[in-house]
Amino acid sequence: MSTRDVSKTSSKISLDSIKNRIIRVLPRDLAKKLPTRIVIWVISKRTSATLNRRYRGGIGATNVLSFFYGHEYGEILICSGIVSAEAQKNELPLDYYMTWMMLHGMLHLIGIHHEESSMTAARVDRLERRILAKLFH
Repeated sequence: MSTRDVSKTSSKISLDSIKNRIIRVLPRDLAKKLPTRIVIWVISKRTSATLNRRYRGGIGATNVLSFFYGHEYGEILICSGIVSAEAQKNELPLDYYMTWMMLHGMLHLIGIHHEESSMTAARVDRLERRILAKLFH
């Protein structure tokens, strides 16, 4: 697994560890939809903005991007600058927020897209909150 550690606080956040914790608490029917191999990349705001524009037609950097290449492989790209700023703004610990963004990216890899409808967005929100509660009880 190719991952990188993010060290924006005194303790390192292991992206592999976060990913594995999420997979363990995901409902089984969702976990089995994940690609066999998930690679996590930590990217800059500039790279995030470029990829967001190129692949989503978005403007500016975004916190997380996911790319599903089939059942065998998927990527989650996390913009450390955006995630750190959002965690601070929301007064949340960086490890909690990083976990939330990785979970969010995994749900996209599974095929759950909050942009589809307000009903799907509410479902994603409930699911994320339920899983985060299990991880940070």
